[in-house]
Amino acid sequence: MQKKVLGAAMVGHTVESFDFVIYGYSAVIIAKYFFPAENPTLAILSTLAVYGLAFVVRPLGGAMFGSIGDRLGRRTALSTVVLIMAVATAAIGVLPTYGTVGIVAPILLLLCRTTQGLSMGAEYTSAASYVMEQAPPDRRGLWTTAVGSATFIGAALASFLLLGLQSASSAAYQAWTWRMPFLIGGATALIGLYMRLRLSESSTFRDLEEHGETTTTPVRDSFRNIRSFLLLLGIFSLLAVVSQNFLGYLPTYLTTTAGLPSLTVLVASGVALVICACLSVLTGAASDRIGRRPLLIAGVVVAVLGSLPAYLIASIGSLWSTIVALMLLVIPSAVIGMTATITAADWSRHRSGPRAQHSPTTSRTPSSVARPRSSAPCSRPSSAGWPPAGTSP
Repeated sequence: MQKKVLGAAMVGHTVESFDFVIYGYSAVIIAKYFFPAENPTLAILSTLAVYGLAFVVRPLGGAMFGSIGDRLGRRTALSTVVLIMAVATAAIGVLPTYGTVGIVAPILLLLCRTTQGLSMGAEYTSAASYVMEQAPPDRRGLWTTAVGSATFIGAALASFLLLGLQSASSAAYQAWTWRMPFLIGGATALIGLYMRLRLSESSTFRDLEEHGETTTTPVRDSFRNIRSFLLLLGIFSLLAVVSQNFLGYLPTYLTTTAGLPSLTVLVASGVALVICACLSVLTGAASDRIGRRPLLIAGVVVAVLGSLPAYLIASIGSLWSTIVALMLLVIPSAVIGMTATITAADWSRHRSGPRAQHSPTTSRTPSSVARPRSSAPCSRPSSAGWPPAGTSP
């Protein structure tokens, strides 16, 4: 049962990051096929703008499908999200080009990317909620970060797939094989849909329904504890900057400014992402033992102090200097990302009502943010605003 839950949750995270990395690394080719060729600079800027728009709509996706998860069930939200992801991703692989349909091509691309952004925001909240509700009380950190590590696994798989396609035939990749990763991503998402449809609804949500405790206004309820909300907003904003540094901007810097071959950048990125996936799981295990706060503070310190040296080291222009530079960005991304996710889920759980606190087998973890009610005493004291690690409900 544990493998079934983790596998179904991880496949969505894998496809989500796979799709975004494929688009980011293929930006030059996408600009060539979906925007007017008269102005290459404007074409690449337009492509990157479409890339960025997906991040703008992510919070909206999280709110929309988090609300669905709170009202209709986690399984419903998870299955709907991965279906949308499958359709939007595969569609990019078969879109007509600007040379064929003119202005309709970038409009369709924009529509697909916006849909991907909505599903990406929804995937993160829905999967985290479902896994936290199913996890053993003393292993919530480990389970949540195991799912979170799939984000880096998906990005690594994208890097290695692109490496293989470009190594096999650069000309073919420029002409048509760039479409293959999008079709593969869509097919993988459909496998994820099959896995999720076989899941049962979480016992936590069923219990909430039985006792009439499901909320009808989950988004509004999220803002009732504004201090915790703003704390998490700040943490995740920093995470977005750090993660997109090594997923988006640094690879471009390495190829355009440092003069590294794209194949070298792909190899270095793939290695760094695999290490990041392993580090994510270790972070979760450690957070169950020593708490979330020390790890989160350490991640923030490394992020602040390591960003500038990362670019200085990257400018050396070798494979190993590139790996080291990426690691200076990957480490805080893994630590901040995993501890922030666990903290958000823990914060929800410890404010979701007395019944949740004393349930012998489950915990309440609404997919938006739980209604902030009074919480029962915890087994260990924690710092203000920080749920204790490893506490049982």
